[in-house]
Amino acid sequence: MSSRSVTLEQPNPPLKVLVVGSAGHAHVTCSTWTDLTSLNLKDFDVIVFNVASLDDNTIARLPRHGFFDKVRRELSLLLASGGKIIALTPERRVIKQKSDDPRTNWEWSPFDIGIALEAGDTIETKVTMFERYLSRLKRWSFYFFVPQGALTGELIDVFGSPHQNKYMLQLNAYAINRYGKMLAGDVLLAISFAGHNNICGGVTVLPAIPELEQKEAVRLILEDLIGKPQQSLPPDWVDQIPMPFVAAINADIAQKNAEIKLLSDEIAANEQKRADIEKWKKLVYATGRELEQIFEEAIVKLGAQTTPANAEEEFVFEYMGKFGVVECKGVGKSVSLEHVRQADSHVLKFLETDKPDGKGVLLGNAWRNLPPSERGAADTPVFPTNVVKHAVQREIALVGAADFLCAFCEFLEGKMSGEAILDAMLTQSGIVDFRRTS
Repeated sequence: MSSRSVTLEQPNPPLKVLVVGSAGHAHVTCSTWTDLTSLNLKDFDVIVFNVASLDDNTIARLPRHGFFDKVRRELSLLLASGGKIIALTPERRVIKQKSDDPRTNWEWSPFDIGIALEAGDTIETKVTMFERYLSRLKRWSFYFFVPQGALTGELIDVFGSPHQNKYMLQLNAYAINRYGKMLAGDVLLAISFAGHNNICGGVTVLPAIPELEQKEAVRLILEDLIGKPQQSLPPDWVDQIPMPFVAAINADIAQKNAEIKLLSDEIAANEQKRADIEKWKKLVYATGRELEQIFEEAIVKLGAQTTPANAEEEFVFEYMGKFGVVECKGVGKSVSLEHVRQADSHVLKFLETDKPDGKGVLLGNAWRNLPPSERGAADTPVFPTNVVKHAVQREIALVGAADFLCAFCEFLEGKMSGEAILDAMLTQSGIVDFRRTS
């Protein structure tokens, strides 16, 4: 008896849809315009924008730079990942402001779409898309076109310079008027590179129908998009009907939300405090410029003043009239003689600037890929004997990163003074012992 393997076709996962500017819809995520930057927009398959809900006050509150530019970048990345944008839009509206350029209700879009004001009632269906919604379109008061200079800086940043890529915006009409202008359809982003043409998504534009409430319009679009019936949506005025117990429930919810806000603020403040403390751990794993910056920040916190490098040293710090000329090394093995020679060379160059005597300070984050407990053993010396001997001869202070972190933690806890730590580095030669007084 022969056996046959049967391959079951996997069902397509449901679309992950975000609706902006309309609430109370089933099978989707809903968001206000003001919450857009708190969401990862490119994590959705489709975003439906109810542009009709974007009123003048909301636009005026949301800055063009710092809000809408972030939205445009996220939407450009959405298109780059194969996502889709749908805009339910009224005519383009310009808002004049006293101290700024005019604003519009299309500032959110990754590329501009022209809207020409003309009216008529002749409608020809070209493609059967969004049939439930477009069947309600009986008259039109504008049509869509591609304007000059439609690309935004955020879109170009994502897809590449126009000097390398050829950009085209193409219309794919679902419905047109009698003389061929697009009343609804796709504005597709086509990019040509090295002779290859690619469609990189686009924006589907659907005209707002004045006879439909906004929620009803979005409901019809979602039913066409998802293929699932939406729940019957209550009209806008239903919220005005008083119901027993609701006021008390709302008050309780508001109080608990306020408590959550306070707790969230406390948690955020504590997380910041923790981050401000734990950043000092960089002293025992960082290298290069990152190590230099965190060591300099620690030196300043201890009470010294720092100045930028004059030559090849990392930085110079001054405390009580004494100068430390700093060299930082984050390495996977021991600190070497060459590192000490570099520190000594920095001191000699510092003295050539007619400054007072400077003390060479070499921070050694040796064996930085090992935990501090495994450093300083016989086979993992931070400062080998020959290095220590040469440093003593040249009066170079050798500062072990792990030792410095321990001393710095005691400073943070109030167990050791910043003066004692700085004085140890500015007076001792060879391996600095922060427990020893000068």
